[in-house]
Amino acid sequence: MKWNIRFAAFLLMAVLAGTGCSVLPGLKVLSGQDTGEAAENRLVESSELVMANKSGTTDPALNGVADRIETAAGGSIDIIEIRNDLNIHQFQVYALIIPDPSLDQLGQLNQFRRAIELTWRGIMQQSIGDETLKVALVFPGRVQTLDRGPGFLGVIGATATIDRADALVYLDSGSPSLQNFAGLITDGKLAYDVPPDQELYRGTPNHPVFMLSNLGSSASSGG
Repeated sequence: MKWNIRFAAFLLMAVLAGTGCSVLPGLKVLSGQDTGEAAENRLVESSELVMANKSGTTDPALNGVADRIETAAGGSIDIIEIRNDLNIHQFQVYALIIPDPSLDQLGQLNQFRRAIELTWRGIMQQSIGDETLKVALVFPGRVQTLDRGPGFLGVIGATATIDRADALVYLDSGSPSLQNFAGLITDGKLAYDVPPDQELYRGTPNHPVFMLSNLGSSASSGG
């Protein structure tokens, strides 16, 4: 099997996931590892990035799709944003994912792959007419805000973008696997991109379910 820079990025994300998102540059201040007045000022500047209080303003049909994907994933992912961008004919999903620390590197890669494949399968009907599918995997990070107590932010781990037709052929092949998924990358059909620098989620959450309970928070799942 050929190995290229995109699959190397796939491996890199597993390494980062296994070590925790606080290893990313600039995230130490948000996770409380960097202190002092300068850190406090930076936290104030970044506090608007905290994800909380999602109202669930999505089309009810898309809410149902997100719920089914989450159920199929067995609680390992939470859809935080799901929408159809009619301007560029792209169906977009942002999925919060908590890497399982008990898995080795290949196990984590399979977890990411399965999350992406389940999302593709779940949005096939709603994405009819779209040219491409985009799935962004988001890692959760905890932050102590100055005025609202504990909150959460998202760090973009990777985005996977593929032509809908190629995703459909892959799913219909009946043989999803890490090797075949990597083949999509090496064949140039799947653009699997890991941000070269820390990239925080700055979207518009529109699905009401949030994985607070799985993050060890005493808050309710509504954020």
